[in-house]
Amino acid sequence: MTTTAAKVRRWVCGAVVGAVALGGAGATATASGEECLDPPPPHPVPPPEAFEACGVGVEGGACEVVLPDQVVAGECVAAPGRGELFCRPFIPPPPPPEAFAACEGLAFEEACGIQLDCGVVRGTCDATPMGALFCRPPFAPRP
Repeated sequence: MTTTAAKVRRWVCGAVVGAVALGGAGATATASGEECLDPPPPHPVPPPEAFEACGVGVEGGACEVVLPDQVVAGECVAAPGRGELFCRPFIPPPPPPEAFAACEGLAFEEACGIQLDCGVVRGTCDATPMGALFCRPPFAPRP
């Protein structure tokens, strides 16, 4: 997986479960300009680090997920459908630069696409709380 694809996948997963990275999901290689056939799933599973952070914790207890480039504080919550505790970060990560670039020159709610090696992940221009436009895929919740 390329760095760009990894950033977008981390952001999408972070938007869903917080600032933890989505590990292991690969993209299907297609010709450039086509839609990605294997975008991140709408209900990603938190990575092992998120579960490890709450391995001996209690629901509602404080936790920290240690990633290679950061430590993310959160709260232990039960994973839907699993019951197992994982660390859900308090603050989700911001969209990656590629998501902002995809909406340059476009308007709010206009169609956009984030170019990846596997193709284009389609979305709609949305705004951060500060008003900056970014491309939000349909499977990523609103900020």
